Amino acid sequence: MNKLQQLALRTKVKADLFILSLNDKMNNALKDERGDTNWISVIVLVAIALVLAGAFIAFKDQIMDTVSNWLPDGYFNPDDAKTDL
Repeated sequence: MNKLQQLALRTKVKADLFILSLNDKMNNALKDERGDTNWISVIVLVAIALVLAGAFIAFKDQIMDTVSNWLPDGYFNPDDAKTDL
């Protein structure tokens, strides 16, 4: 085996050991239950909030029209309210 083949073999072995150690660390991190476990819940809640914000931005006019139809006259602008005096 010449020097180039030895170098290639040594490099491959180091790369394989690095991948194995990285895989082992990932498995330990996913199986380890120490620390805060609510981060998944926080991520899900943030995602829901972003989706709702995006929906409100996209359909703002339709949402406001629907809500204003449900509410009594003058709810948003009291000066335009009908008075029964």
